[in-house]
Amino acid sequence: MKLATLCGSTRAQSHNLRLLALAVREARALGAEVDEIDLKALALPMYDGDLEAASRPSWPPSVVELRDRLAAVDGLIVASPEHNFSVPAVLKNALDWASRGPAPFVLRDKVALLVGASPGAAGTARMQVHMRAIFGTLGIWAVPSGFQLGFVEKAFDEKGDFVDAKRADDLRRLVKTLVEWPGARRA
Repeated sequence: MKLATLCGSTRAQSHNLRLLALAVREARALGAEVDEIDLKALALPMYDGDLEAASRPSWPPSVVELRDRLAAVDGLIVASPEHNFSVPAVLKNALDWASRGPAPFVLRDKVALLVGASPGAAGTARMQVHMRAIFGTLGIWAVPSGFQLGFVEKAFDEKGDFVDAKRADDLRRLVKTLVEWPGARRA
């Protein structure tokens, strides 16, 4: 299976990037190819219908790159914090651009695993509800259970691994579900 990653945090020391790295490690151990998309480095312009209309057929290069990379994969691992109980702007903007324009619709029929880390007890439960609604609109199949890591400051050891073995097992199980998703196109 070919996967791409998206992260809703652009912080250098992001807990969500650390969580995403663990998910990527698990996916690669299961034989998946993973394209780690860095939304900060892509520097997508904010979605603007006028920019979309004015630039057709020559879209901003970063938008073309994002769409091409997403078109080449079977599924996604999406890691994100909550911003004001919802989806961070950088992630929503990437999904808005990826969902625009003429066919092919690069997100339709992909499968996605949602993971998220937060300092609070609820993890990223509210953001994940919003992401599932967005996924449904875009035709993305979501792994039924997401991974919500609360109290993140105490979750990782100095190497970046989970302190709690059960957390590691839970993430491994969810990544395995993603990689073995029935009906997914295989490389």
